[in-house]
Amino acid sequence: MVYLIRHAESIGNAGGKTINANEIPLSKKGIQQSVDLLEKISDRPNLIVVSPYLRAQKTAEPFIKKYPNVPVEIWNVQEFTYLDANRCDGTTQYERSAIRQEYIAQNNHDLIHGKGAESFNQMLKRVDDMFEKIRKIDEDKFVVIFTHCLFMRAVLARRDRQTVTFVDVFEGKTINNTDIIEL
Repeated sequence: MVYLIRHAESIGNAGGKTINANEIPLSKKGIQQSVDLLEKISDRPNLIVVSPYLRAQKTAEPFIKKYPNVPVEIWNVQEFTYLDANRCDGTTQYERSAIRQEYIAQNNHDLIHGKGAESFNQMLKRVDDMFEKIRKIDEDKFVVIFTHCLFMRAVLARRDRQTVTFVDVFEGKTINNTDIIEL
């Protein structure tokens, strides 16, 4: 059994300005959500996987403390970071909305928008890599993966079909902070 878990509320989710996509901290609400997450999952996992991004690692922290003997691995299941950091550092989600719409309108799966960004196809490669790692784990093992919304949407789309579109990722299923999806 594999659970994908979206990280708890971050400063960025709460409307704050962010600088480095991989170092966005949890909000106060997010810190509490990460503790509350322990009540949603009663079974001991066999493996805890976290994204390299701080907000996912901090969400997993109470889980890791509760199960100190469970192996923890960092996989490249981080958020799809598609916008140029030079244009977006120090902005809020709202302030980035025009840049986001400009990016989406181009509908170019190979476009690398700028510094710190990856292409849509590079992100999909990470999704495929995650599935490959999961296939190598015994089916009777319980794995929890702390990850991010856009990445989760891409995973769900890829699970259901080979072709994944911008619509799947940018307008897909609503996934709230600390939502759990069983693969």
